Amino acid sequence: MSGQNRTRTNLFIDIGIFLAFLLIMMPRLTGISIHEWLALAFAGTIVVHLLFHWEWIVGVAPQFFARLIHESRLNFVIDLFFFLALVMLIVSGFAISKVVLPALGLSLPFSVIWKQVHKTAADAALIALGLHCGMHVKWIAQNGKRHIVAPIAALFKKSAIASESAGGK
Repeated sequence: MSGQNRTRTNLFIDIGIFLAFLLIMMPRLTGISIHEWLALAFAGTIVVHLLFHWEWIVGVAPQFFARLIHESRLNFVIDLFFFLALVMLIVSGFAISKVVLPALGLSLPFSVIWKQVHKTAADAALIALGLHCGMHVKWIAQNGKRHIVAPIAALFKKSAIASESAGGK
């Protein structure tokens, strides 16, 4: 995959993950059933996201304590915190599942502790997402403009040109 195609794919996966995460964070809006199934799909998408960034992960992790650019080290710490919060969120979500686990023929006894872990992990993940997006705001803006705004603007420009040429006849 070329660099631009990979960047575009990565951008759209990231946008999808971001929007899904925000939707998952509102179970009162979606209902528990959609919340749980979307969260399960989200977990799979996170694996895809990690695979897309695997080269960076294995490149930065061993050099964490070596002479590494400060921003890369901070980014790695934020991403690790985000990953751990998501793991706890997913594990605790399964532990308190009312829909997905029963649909799979499994059930666990309800635990207030798991519910509290789930709420805390959700808060931590939301904070980590904000930090993660903040670290990448320049990349998001640059590639959002290139792969989303510019193609949409080009469509309007083509439409305006077509209208002008049709009106001139």
